[in-house]
Amino acid sequence: MGSASTLAVAPASGAAAARYHPTRDFTPLAFFGISTMGLLVSRDSGIATTQALLDRLRADPGRFSFASSGVGGIAHLASEYFCKAAGVEAVHVPYRGGSQTAEAIIKGETLFAIDTVGSNIGQIRDGSLRLLAVTTKERDPNFPAVPTIAESGVPGYEMASWTVLAGPVGLPPDVTEALGRAAARAIAEPAVRERLETTGTVPELNSTPAMTRDFLDRQFEIYREVVQRVGLAGLTPAGRGCGASRL
Repeated sequence: MGSASTLAVAPASGAAAARYHPTRDFTPLAFFGISTMGLLVSRDSGIATTQALLDRLRADPGRFSFASSGVGGIAHLASEYFCKAAGVEAVHVPYRGGSQTAEAIIKGETLFAIDTVGSNIGQIRDGSLRLLAVTTKERDPNFPAVPTIAESGVPGYEMASWTVLAGPVGLPPDVTEALGRAAARAIAEPAVRERLETTGTVPELNSTPAMTRDFLDRQFEIYREVVQRVGLAGLTPAGRGCGASRL
């Protein structure tokens, strides 16, 4: 199973541990779906909109920070891209996982984060985290009242996480097609589809190995462009982008 972090962000950034290409070094099999990411703040932050967050960041450049689950991951890149696109400054504070990211925002250690909605659904539902906007092109059907970041003052912003199934490079075509059909049947099962939806993933019901390959090639190029735009190419633990990382 591969994600946007492992099959797009890491190789696009030139990370030492990711000297591979998502389709040349793997055999794409199935595209499970897209996972919405969200712009998150604490309910105690006094921030109710994306514009209010931007106003606070602009009022005191470099004072505030954002959390992520690690340097070079999708959450880090999404937040750096947000800062760059909005013309604001913030310091990156990487943590060791999504649960620590949410805890950091709730405790006030960092001001905001962009992370997958599914990873923070409990805190969003109980109100300890406030979902200001989503990163996808369209609004999340589970939160139709929540605007996109592009609708909220950062035109053109669009990012998302996703999940695909891939095998070793060089799988025979008949094996590739058989595994792809089996995965597609599984995704279409109501129980599987419901499970994906409850974790914040919009399932892809027309998955094939060919469309998965095309999707991965497009996503790799998109993330490579974003990595270059925000200055994360050749990423080191010190971090780059809209602010140096605080380790």
